[in-house]
Amino acid sequence: MTSVFVVLGLAGSGKSTQSRLLAENYGCRWLSVGQLLREKITGHLKEEMLTGKVLEESIVTDIVEPELDLKSGQDTELVLDGYPRGKEQADWLISKQNQGQLQIKAVIHIQTAEGLAKERLLSRGRQDDNEQAIAERFMEYEHTIKPIIDDFKNNHIPVIEVNGEQTINEVQNEILSSVERL
Repeated sequence: MTSVFVVLGLAGSGKSTQSRLLAENYGCRWLSVGQLLREKITGHLKEEMLTGKVLEESIVTDIVEPELDLKSGQDTELVLDGYPRGKEQADWLISKQNQGQLQIKAVIHIQTAEGLAKERLLSRGRQDDNEQAIAERFMEYEHTIKPIIDDFKNNHIPVIEVNGEQTINEVQNEILSSVERL
């Protein structure tokens, strides 16, 4: 069965850095959905994505599902970075767990103030890290990510709240100690 750690947070909270470190610490695969989309999406959808618009949830799920390898019957563990990004995607993941096709080990929610997150995003210099795109992603977080965290809690999936304003090592240590307590 596929087991996943889901890592969520505001753009610029350190999701990718912490997801990659968590995967390294557990010797499992890191699946960056943002990176996957940048590789797989083309044409007008890529242009929309680069302006900060969120892609239709079903399009993203169609790209993510084969990466989860749910039908292989193999035991696999991975860290899911940047998915789900909406209610439909969260419901899909929860339904896969309810059907016994995967196990959500925990949702790790990295909490960071918008000012610090914006500063981090602007300093990394990616094409989609501009003022308009950042504002879109912050709005998306408020309206979609925060509510799905409650959906996970309501489905008895452990949610670990982590202070993302610490150093990289301090955040990772907080994640690891919280996971160990589960």
